[in-house]
Amino acid sequence: FYLWLPKLGPTFLQMLLNAHPDMVCPSVHQLYYFIKRVPQLLTEYNSQMVQLDQITARQGPSLFNGEDARTILRSAIITAVAASARDKPASYFAINDNTVISRFQMYSELFPEAKFLCIVRDPRDVVVSGWKHNLCVEEDFVSRAKDINTQSATIGKIWKQRMSDIHQFAGELEVDIEFVRYEKLVNDKASAFAKVLDYIGADAGTENIDTCGDSGGQSRDGAIWI
Repeated sequence: FYLWLPKLGPTFLQMLLNAHPDMVCPSVHQLYYFIKRVPQLLTEYNSQMVQLDQITARQGPSLFNGEDARTILRSAIITAVAASARDKPASYFAINDNTVISRFQMYSELFPEAKFLCIVRDPRDVVVSGWKHNLCVEEDFVSRAKDINTQSATIGKIWKQRMSDIHQFAGELEVDIEFVRYEKLVNDKASAFAKVLDYIGADAGTENIDTCGDSGGQSRDGAIWI
């Protein structure tokens, strides 16, 4: 699982991981969709079961509870991971989702055996990269963000709070987190990525490192995705 905010380099790391011959890490997921919809679905189903019981034998309906919702949610997430491996047999699976940090405790409970990667980038670069990206994809971005100084203050506040949250959760929940510096991954890809693979337990041999370096973290025109 990934923890963090957009424009910190998660796509770069995701593409490197996905290029490893024994690993699958698809493009960004939106797992909050399941988190939001599964409880809603089961509540609606329970309501239907109650109504049905009233017009049949009135034996008392068998209703889904919170533990059932967690079981179904876990299964949905596992299925989302497995779907990405249909065309590529692998021993290691990862999910890239920027919303994990907001539900960190839930994920750590659903997957106590999971390892978490937290990519960290200089917040000043996050601001510049995010500003440029949003100008391209959001027509009224400037009217919403006002100016880059205001945006810098906003991102800086979020960056500081999220880092504090991650360290607090890591200590309280005793989860397994590896922090990956974006700058090191860019400037010394082989060494930094070998450390990531060692943490995961995947083969960090030179051949695999070279394969990931050649194939991962690049767009079709060869430019680094940041």
